[in-house]
Amino acid sequence: WGLYKECGYKDPEATLRSMLDPISFEKKRLLDYGCDKGLMTDFFCSSLEGIEGYGIDINDDAIKHAQKLFPTMTFEVGDGITIPYPDKHFDCVIVIATIKHV
Repeated sequence: WGLYKECGYKDPEATLRSMLDPISFEKKRLLDYGCDKGLMTDFFCSSLEGIEGYGIDINDDAIKHAQKLFPTMTFEVGDGITIPYPDKHFDCVIVIATIKHV
C-alpha cells in the first residue's frame, strides 16, 4: 500500500473498496484483468461476501503463483486481447496497475 500512499491516498484500501459500492453483484463474479499474482483479486473478493474471483494475466509464472496463493479463485494465462469468458459473465472487471505495462 506504500505506493498508493506515496501518490496521496490516505487510506488506499478504503478508496479501492469504495469503487465497488455502486456495483450490484448479481452474478457474484469479479474479473481482475492483468491480475499478476492475484493480490488485488483477493483484496476485492475478500472485501465482498460470496464473490467468485477470476484473474487473467499474460505472465505464466504470476498465474502459477496466484493459483498457489488463492486456490479457491480461478486464474488463467491470457493474451491481453481476448477474455475467455462469454459476454456479461462478470459483474465487474477491474484493471489495476496494468496500463504501465502497455
